[in-house]
Amino acid sequence: MNDESFFVIKYFSFLLLLLHATYGFAHDPLSKRNVPNKGKPQIYGGYANGCIYGAKKLSEDGTGFQTMRLKRNRFWGHPDLVGYLEQLGHTIKHTHSWHGMLVGDMSQPSGGPMKYGHKSHQSGLDVDLWLDPAPHERLSRQERQTKGATSHVRKDMTIRKSWTQAHRDFVMLAAKDKRVTRVFINAALKKDICAHTDHNNPDLRKIRPWYGHDDHIHVRLECPSDSPKCV
Repeated sequence: MNDESFFVIKYFSFLLLLLHATYGFAHDPLSKRNVPNKGKPQIYGGYANGCIYGAKKLSEDGTGFQTMRLKRNRFWGHPDLVGYLEQLGHTIKHTHSWHGMLVGDMSQPSGGPMKYGHKSHQSGLDVDLWLDPAPHERLSRQERQTKGATSHVRKDMTIRKSWTQAHRDFVMLAAKDKRVTRVFINAALKKDICAHTDHNNPDLRKIRPWYGHDDHIHVRLECPSDSPKCV
């Protein structure tokens, strides 16, 4: 092999690696190897360094919710998380002005670290909820992959007109459940919610400012009592 051929092979090998790094992780395809650990639901470790046995899959559609980004296969969680989302969806559907909510990433079938997007979401107790109402019609699988979430905060940390009282009510409903320990949201939106909510409301303490989170909230549940190794 001459020097020119060697350079061409080396160049294209590097190009393939670059393309894979850039686009290969854009979707986590459903993998037969990425299946739930069987057994009684148990969480081991923490939100950013853990795994789960007996994870439960959230339905693509339910009362008051639709699941997004299905190709990622990140719609698994502890039964407490699935139950929380089903209950919240029912509450949204029947008591809120929105038709329903859009559910983003939960965890992978057995938890653990993801290839991209999150450092947490590893133990089946975290979920991203979009700050957009679900439409009345059922979204197609293609729409669930391509539809974007609405950012409600400008770069200068001022709030856009797209942010309404319905959004504030949604965040407070998400925080109300006793299993919820944290709700992460953009600092500007947290400040706005405080300005429009009774300061004696204990659920305000659960809502914490965090970088980003201008188009979704990150809800985190506390460790279940029957998972002693959950941190």
